[in-house]
Amino acid sequence: MTATGPEPDRASPPPAEAAPVAPAAALVASLPEEPAAPRCPYCTAAIATAATFCGACGKRIIADPAAHHDTPADVRGPGGGAALAWYFLTFAAVLVIFAAEVTDPDTLHGFDLYLLVVGLAGVAMYPRALLPLFRAPRLTLPGAAVTALATAAIFGAITALARAAPTFFVDMTAPYREAGRSLAYTLFDVGVVPAVTEEIIFRGVILAGLLQVFERRTAVVTSALLFATVHVSPLSMLHLALLGLILGEVRLRTRSLWPSMLLHAAYNAAVVLSEW
Repeated sequence: MTATGPEPDRASPPPAEAAPVAPAAALVASLPEEPAAPRCPYCTAAIATAATFCGACGKRIIADPAAHHDTPADVRGPGGGAALAWYFLTFAAVLVIFAAEVTDPDTLHGFDLYLLVVGLAGVAMYPRALLPLFRAPRLTLPGAAVTALATAAIFGAITALARAAPTFFVDMTAPYREAGRSLAYTLFDVGVVPAVTEEIIFRGVILAGLLQVFERRTAVVTSALLFATVHVSPLSMLHLALLGLILGEVRLRTRSLWPSMLLHAAYNAAVVLSEW
């Protein structure tokens, strides 16, 4: 028989160490981060969540327009509803001016101020979508040359038509000459001021809103037609629509409102000089 006795001692396992306590910084880092506002992958401008097109550069973001849903106001750009609202705010004021047959330059300053307030209100409501449009433009020499030539061609055609049929066109500078205003005053009031206010509204708020629901080409064409109709002049519809197309393309290609403002002001100034 084999002798039995007490079992030999065996090495006992070391006591389990207590799990280290995670520092506060590690706990904070492990928390889910607040989702960042969506941005356009092409120009980095803030866009609405699931937007179809970028309101700044006009490029397609997603293919499904039905994917739109509400987002916080500070990260949302103007949509189709805002585009129509700003158009009708402008159009209603134009109708009042025409109905009242206002031509006095001093009275028209109130209309200019109203348009400026309407445009800046859009920028204030959608700052993250529209403020980037006031940055320095991206210009290319060929694009600038083609744009200048196209605008000059439109102006030349309209000038020739106005000389052939002068009774078909309204002399916008006549009230200023009758009121004794100088050419410099008229150039600023008829050339520069409308260029600034109309570009903020049409190539800013309205075009940005249309780009949220339409493809780039459709949005530019629609904004150009709205720009033409707001002037309430059937004889000017064609050349104003063409001008609107050029200004819309300039705004999208340069990703800035400054070039379209400058081009618009130059066109208006050329009209003033031709009528003076």
